[in-house]
Amino acid sequence: MDNGTMPIESPIQLLTALADGRFSDLIGTSESDWLEFKQSPYQLETRRGKYQLAKDAAGFANSNEAYIVIGVATTRHEFEVVDAAEKVCLVPKSLIDATQYRDVIASWIYPQIRNISVQWFPHDSTVARGIFVIGIGPQASRDRYFIVRRLYQDDGEEATGLAVPIRNGDRTYLLSPEDVHRHLSEGLRAELGPPTATGHSVAPERLDERLQQIEAIQDWESEAVMYLLAIPNGESTIRDFFSRGGMWGALSNPPSLRRSGFNLRTWQPAHFWEDALIAQRPGDLILLLEPSGLFIAGAAAHREFLGWAINDRRSDDQLRINPIALVEFTLEFFRFVDLEVKSRLIESAWRFQVRCSRFRERRVTLGHGSYNWLAGASQQQGASTDIAAREFRDRGDYRKNAWEALARVYALHDLPTEAIPYAEEDAISEEAIVSLG
Repeated sequence: MDNGTMPIESPIQLLTALADGRFSDLIGTSESDWLEFKQSPYQLETRRGKYQLAKDAAGFANSNEAYIVIGVATTRHEFEVVDAAEKVCLVPKSLIDATQYRDVIASWIYPQIRNISVQWFPHDSTVARGIFVIGIGPQASRDRYFIVRRLYQDDGEEATGLAVPIRNGDRTYLLSPEDVHRHLSEGLRAELGPPTATGHSVAPERLDERLQQIEAIQDWESEAVMYLLAIPNGESTIRDFFSRGGMWGALSNPPSLRRSGFNLRTWQPAHFWEDALIAQRPGDLILLLEPSGLFIAGAAAHREFLGWAINDRRSDDQLRINPIALVEFTLEFFRFVDLEVKSRLIESAWRFQVRCSRFRERRVTLGHGSYNWLAGASQQQGASTDIAAREFRDRGDYRKNAWEALARVYALHDLPTEAIPYAEEDAISEEAIVSLG
């Protein structure tokens, strides 16, 4: 929806628009690592509702200064991998007890979150409806991680244990037991210093081993997944591999063409894992980088990433690939290799692989060109095999390498290269991607 205004991009803009009563300015604003929209209040009369509030509040406290805005409905758009505000739905003030919200946050979370604010917009108590905002200010690093004292499963049943929520982009995840153990281990390793980075040649069996490890980490053993691999031919080592200003910093915050696009950002710092660095968005996206320069990106072919938005109106068992997600993710991978990885290695020849796992089994389909909401299943092509690995040599330009990788994905679906959108000749157009907004 276009309301003639620019989306909100900062907490100051958000609070100013709300204070001025310009609620329509929120329309089109994407949820993010600092902003969550809710159409309706939390159901605090139930333990499940209290848990949801505590999880959201703790997730933000573990990440950033943030705001939960109640009274705004969201929708998905195929051009961005986040939900965005679609409609203002003013909430009756009688439905929310601000003191109860504070009490739930205080009693369900350890340690206590500081700098909590709750307020109505408009402030006027004679106005019966409004937008309710929960503000979570910056937290001291020594207080993290904030823990929810009780745990509920996806089916709503209470479980034994604790929850450590993390805000990751526009979603809140719970740290897995493996992640909790890793954070504890990294705290110990920080006292000893990072491991020494050493390079080595990459054998074919090592690629298979790495992919098996990734599938275990992401619980992808039965999921359709697309992998992109950058493989150096040499034994040099990346400079500044573990430093904040070097490779660790780049992997933690990859350069991106669009902030809300289908890029490599996981919204969490990379972490040490065995002899590599890993950054992940649990279940959706993972990046693995070795000191040798071996770089692997895995993207799940499901409704939350490669199939984003365009399957929401479908009830059949096919999973349609969002061509914007596919093309932009692929371009961002090769762009990262050129800008961040190659520049930190001694001159080396490179080869690349595309691997698509279980695309046929999971009925993953792909169409011609950019997506048409009215197109039927007959215009979608299924994958011809379940295990597809295609390799090619470096063409020296990330736009051309992206095109080469996509040509192999489209060939898997028996589609010609003319079916690849956002392409000019034999390269992906960076300008076309940026123009998506």
